[in-house]
Formats: sequence, structure tokens, C-alpha cells
Amino acid sequence: MLRARIADRPGPKRGAALFEGTDYPRRWEDYIGQPEAKAFLQAAVASALFRHARLDHILIASGTPGIGKTALVRLIAQDLDVGVTEVQGVLDVSDGIRVLSAMKDGDILFWDEIHQAIMRGKAKIEWLLSYLQDGVIVTPMGITHVPRVTVVAASTEAQRLPATVLKRFTVKPVLESYTPEQASKIAELMARTVFSEIGLTMPSKWNREAIVEAANRNPREINQLLRILRDSAIATGFVGDVYPMDQMYRWAGLTKDGLDKLAQEYLAALFTQPNFRAGEKSVAQMLGEPVPPRHTEELLIQKGFIRVCGQGRELTAAGVERTNALIDQGVL
Repeated sequence: MLRARIADRPGPKRGAALFEGTDYPRRWEDYIGQPEAKAFLQAAVASALFRHARLDHILIASGTPGIGKTALVRLIAQDLDVGVTEVQGVLDVSDGIRVLSAMKDGDILFWDEIHQAIMRGKAKIEWLLSYLQDGVIVTPMGITHVPRVTVVAASTEAQRLPATVLKRFTVKPVLESYTPEQASKIAELMARTVFSEIGLTMPSKWNREAIVEAANRNPREINQLLRILRDSAIATGFVGDVYPMDQMYRWAGLTKDGLDKLAQEYLAALFTQPNFRAGEKSVAQMLGEPVPPRHTEELLIQKGFIRVCGQGRELTAAGVERTNALIDQGVL
């Protein structure tokens, strides 16, 4: 349970501890992409420093996880010289009081995937309203005073949050998908850390471009694939910059064009239906999920493999062709 994890949680990370054991950029100029979001956040930080005031509450929205929200939060904390406590998902009032009580005025509470907090009903997040507005927690038992911190919330489904919550965030940057050029630069910088800094030859540009494609230009996925490739190379041996890419794909459970097992099963599910079409509930049932996996759907739509139709979801001509290819390759 979340409460058990919070009970054992150390205090906020501060200073050098913000970046220990991570590959997060330590300077704004090393954070690739997201120019509008970075400018928005840097302006909010500069304003807080100028006014000698606490940073306004922030909601960072993005379409996919792993796109760089945590890295931004740590850069903000470094500029403000404050601590960061990270939580995710459901955080009820008692857990909120416990977490906030261990922080200092001006610190940052980074609440990732905050939309999950309303999965058990909007009442689970009502305590946050008074805190965002007045800096206190109001419960049926009365008012609880805790340190005044900045809540930096992040969500891949911000539209699910109640309007009353959304309105209490002043700074609301939106993170965009990375361009191929930006993702290529991210892969190059990450590869230097993962390979060069331990004395291994950098993967070739071709290898890095292949990783960018398999990772769907997602920084977190790029980093994970680079680490899998590194471990595979160390374990099996390699010559020069010839790396075992096929093994990396297998171990990561990805196709070369970035389809994980769930995405493959999604295509296969539609492929078995009349006219390659099925309703949302039917898709979810075939995949053994309570609801259709939204991030997987978005990925397949972006790739042009499925489309939304009046009857639900259906394979496009490209989707039928790709599914046939997966079958011919023995993947499905």
C-alpha cells in the first residue's frame, strides 16, 4: 500500500542528492527539447526568486510517461535551492499530512500521475483543494497546519482531473513529443554516460537511431534500451562498436518499430475481428484489461495502424499489413 511506502520514506532530496544515481541533466541547457515548457517554468522560478516568494503551484501535462517531467522538477529545485519529495498516484489526507509534515516551507512536493488519485472517487483529493488555495489542510476534525510547499503535479491524463483542482494550479506547461532530431541528440548524450564514461565504445549513429525508433522517441525508453544494450554487450562480448541489437530487442520485448507486447496483442485482437473492427469494451476484454490501454492506443494511432471509428477501433490498411508482417515473422 502507498501508506506503507510513505511511512519508510526518507526526507526530501536536496542539493547534490537531487541528481545522485541518475542521468538527469544538471543544467537547463542540457535538457533537450520542450522550449516552451522550459521557458514557462524558468519564468516562474525567476519570478519567485525576484519576489522572495514561494513558487506558484505547477501542473505539468504530457501525453506519455517518461518524457522528462521528473528532470524538470529537479532542475527547478536546484535553482530554488529547495528539497523535493516525490509521490505517485493515490495520496489520501492522512498520507498527505504525513508527507508534508516532513518537509520545509518552500520545498516541492512532486506528485506524479495525480489523476490516479480520483480513481476511488473525487473525495480522495478534496483535501488538496484547501491546501492549494490557503496552505492548510481542512478535514472534518478541523484545520491542520503543515509547511507551505509548492505542489508540482504531473499527469498523462490531466483532463480527468476536476476543474476545481485544475483551476488552483497557476503554471500549467504542456510537454510535447520529441522530434527525431531532439530524440537523436538525447540518445547521443545518454549514450556518453552509459557507454563512454565506463570505457566502452559509443554505439554508432546507426545504432542510436535504431534505438530512438524502437523507443518511439521517448527519453526514458531510450535510456532503458541503451542500458540493456550495454549489459548485453558486456555479457556476450562485442567487437568495436558492433553491438548485439537483435538481442536488445528481444530482451526489451520490442519490435524494431517500437511495438511492445501489449501493442502487438492489440493489433492481433483487432485482426481476428470481422472487418478488423471492435468496440472499446470488446478490445479491453480481449486484452484482459478493465479499459482499453490509452497510451497503447495513442501510439498505434500515431503510427497509423489503428483509427477511431463509430463502432470503436479498427485496423487501417497499414495496420493490417503490419499485423500480417508480425505473423509472418513469428512474432504473433
